[in-house]
Amino acid sequence: MDERHPVGTTAIDNGSSALYDSASQSGGLLFSGACNSQAVKDIDVRRTIPADANSLAVLWAEMQRHYGQPVNDTTAKAAATAACRFSDNEFNPRTFVAISRKDGLVASLVLNVTFPARELSKSLYIRDLYVSKDWRRFGIARSLLQAAASLTITEGFSSLDWTTDANNVGARSLYEGAGAREMTRVYYRLYGTDLELASLA
Repeated sequence: MDERHPVGTTAIDNGSSALYDSASQSGGLLFSGACNSQAVKDIDVRRTIPADANSLAVLWAEMQRHYGQPVNDTTAKAAATAACRFSDNEFNPRTFVAISRKDGLVASLVLNVTFPARELSKSLYIRDLYVSKDWRRFGIARSLLQAAASLTITEGFSSLDWTTDANNVGARSLYEGAGAREMTRVYYRLYGTDLELASLA
């Protein structure tokens, strides 16, 4: 299964398409079960620190090549450094990484803050999830998503939202099996020439 599960470029507006609601009656995490594989037992999931920047740059360069959008080393390092920089700004992205005790940094998940969400609250949006090629099918994506759900609760966000391609059967099975609800939404994107033309309209 491909564990990047691409998402859109803009967060869900007004929180009306929440896939996980931290104020629900259950009040629990999105994922109640843990993977028992030895691979996941040897993985630590945590927030990024500045020392992760070089390893995260390598992972993100792999990610960009995998999706046919390669970037140079300078671009990858700049993005990774920004993701690993400490900030107490409540609107800054939150980034999780999965660290193998043997192979180092093998996966990442990036969360953006959405505002205003439901009832003028703030919510979290999974902008990107990527697991390195050799570390897929071990439950790492599930562990990262559980960390994101936990953060949603502990930091007081109203919901956790994300998207995936409609034909990404593996991703949808993972999400729906974990209790996430599919929402009726149509996404739009302005990019390249279309964006330029729209700015002139």
